Amino acid sequence: MVVAILTLYFSLKASWLEQKLSPINVSSVSAKDILLDEVSSSFDQSRVLDQINLQYQCGSDNNGTCLDRLLTIDDLDAIIGNSDETDNTSATISSNMESEQLRALNAVVKLVDAAVNDTVNGRCFVLGISRASWAQLPLQLARVGRFEKVVTMSSPTLGQRRDIFNYWLSTLPLLDTENKESTISQWANLLAPRTAGCVAADIRRICADALASAAARAPRIEDTDVKWEDVKDAARTCVPSQLASMDVIPASSADYLGINNDQPMDTKQEFELAWKDFGGYTAEKKQLYRTVVRPWKYHITEATTDAKQSTSSSIEAALGMSKPSGVLLHGPPGVGKTMAAMCLASSMGLHCVKVRASEVFNQWLGGSEATLRSIFARARAASPCILFFDELDALATNREGGDSDVTSGVQSRILTTLLNEMDGITNAGGKQGVLVVAATNRLDSIDAALLRPGRLEEHILLSYPDSSSIHEILKLQTINMPIDNESVNLIELSDRLEKSQASCADIEGICRDACLIAMRRCSERGTQLDNLCVMGTDFDTAFRRIKRNAT
Repeated sequence: MVVAILTLYFSLKASWLEQKLSPINVSSVSAKDILLDEVSSSFDQSRVLDQINLQYQCGSDNNGTCLDRLLTIDDLDAIIGNSDETDNTSATISSNMESEQLRALNAVVKLVDAAVNDTVNGRCFVLGISRASWAQLPLQLARVGRFEKVVTMSSPTLGQRRDIFNYWLSTLPLLDTENKESTISQWANLLAPRTAGCVAADIRRICADALASAAARAPRIEDTDVKWEDVKDAARTCVPSQLASMDVIPASSADYLGINNDQPMDTKQEFELAWKDFGGYTAEKKQLYRTVVRPWKYHITEATTDAKQSTSSSIEAALGMSKPSGVLLHGPPGVGKTMAAMCLASSMGLHCVKVRASEVFNQWLGGSEATLRSIFARARAASPCILFFDELDALATNREGGDSDVTSGVQSRILTTLLNEMDGITNAGGKQGVLVVAATNRLDSIDAALLRPGRLEEHILLSYPDSSSIHEILKLQTINMPIDNESVNLIELSDRLEKSQASCADIEGICRDACLIAMRRCSERGTQLDNLCVMGTDFDTAFRRIKRNAT
C-alpha cells in the first residue's frame, strides 16, 4: 500500500518516524532535492534506492528475512507548482509547471514505482508529505498503486494548542523555577484561546521570539529569564503562517488576564473590554453579543473539544445552538462599520483578514475568481478566523438591476464564486471555522442571494448615533483633551449633533478641529501649549466647518 499524508500545517521528520516505527527501516527523501538534481540533470532514482538499500542492508529479523521499509518523500508541493493555486484540474496544474518541475515529477513517479516494485529488499511503504491539497496533486501521483490514500491534518484545536504551548514553554528558562509547572500551565491556558489558527510552527516561533526578547534584555546569556510580558508580546504580533502576506489584523491581546489572577475572563468581560473604545450603540452591541459572539465562543471552546471530554452544561449545549456563518454591517458612511468589525474580531479572539475589492479584481480572465477562492482556502487553513469584506457592494452587485456587465460579466462570476465559497464554509457539519463579516452603505445594491440565512444571515444596522451615543463618543474623544468645563457642555453639543445627523466620523473630526483651533489660538497669542484649553467657541467653529463641508 502507498499512502500520501497531505497536510498544510505540520512537517513529519524521519527521526520522529524512526521513534514511532522502530521495527521498520525508515528513510527520507525531499522532493526539493529531486527538483534541484533535475535542474542539474544529475538525479537517478536507482542511485537513491541503492543508497537506501545499502543503509539498511543489515535490517533483517532472526530468520534472515528483510524488514519492511518506509520511504518518506517530503515537500511534494515543490514539484506541482504554486501550492496556493486554486484550480483543481490537473491539466491546468501541469500547464503551469516548468520543464524542470515536470522532470522532477516524472522522477518522483519512477522512484515510487521502483520502491514499491522492489520486493527483493523487503516491502516498501511510501509516505508523501505535502502542503498542497489532494485535488492539486497531478494524476500521475494521485492514483491507485502510488499515493492512493490521503490523511489530512487540520489546524490544532484549542486543547491541542494548549498542549503544544505546554511543551514549548517548558523549554524556556523561566524566572519562577519553583512553580514552573503551574506557571507554564497558567500561561498555556491564557495563550491557547488567543492563538486561533496558529499551527505548531507558529507556537514554536512565539516561544522563540519570547526567548530572544528576554535574551536581549539580560546582561549575560546565562541570566536570561523569560517573563509573561515577553510571551504575551510575541503572541500578539504572531500571524498564522497560512495568512502570511495578507492584510491581517492580529487578535488583540488587550483581553489577556493579568497573570496574578486565577482564571481568564469570561465571554461577557472580554466582549465589554474589546468594545470599550467603541462608544454608543448599546442595542447593536447586545445584538452582536447575543447572535454572534456567544454562539461562536461556545463552538470555539467546546465544539473543538472531544465530545467525551466535554462536560458543558450551558444553555448553548442544551439547545444545540449553531453558529452564524456571516454578519452584514450596513448603514450610512462614517458610522464605524469597519471599526465595529475590528472590535468584533477582538472580542472573539480571532485574527481578522481584511479583503478589499481592489485586491480581488484581476485583469486576466478567471483571475478574480481564482484570487477569491485562494482567499477562502487560506482562511479555512487558518481557521478559526474572520474574513472581513469592506465595501461588499463593489463585489456582490445585485443581478436584478438589469445591467449586462453585472449579469454576464466578471461581476456575475465573482458573485457566483463568493456564493459557492460561502456555501463551502457551512458544509462538512459546520466545522469550517470561518466567519464572514461584510460592511456596506448600499444595502439595496447587494444581491439577495447573499442575504439569506446560511450566508450573511445576521444584519446589523448602524445608523446615525442618537444623543446618548454621541455623548459617549464625545467623552471618549475628549478624555485626554484639556477642555473648559464652564464653556463646553457635552450634553448640549450632543443634542446639536443629533439634530444635524452627524456621523461618528463627523464627531471625531469636530473634536480634532476644535483642538487644532485652540492650538492655533495659543500659537497666535504666544502662549505655551501647556496652558492649552479648548473652549466652547472652538467646538462651535469646528461644528460650522464640518456642517459646511457636509453640504
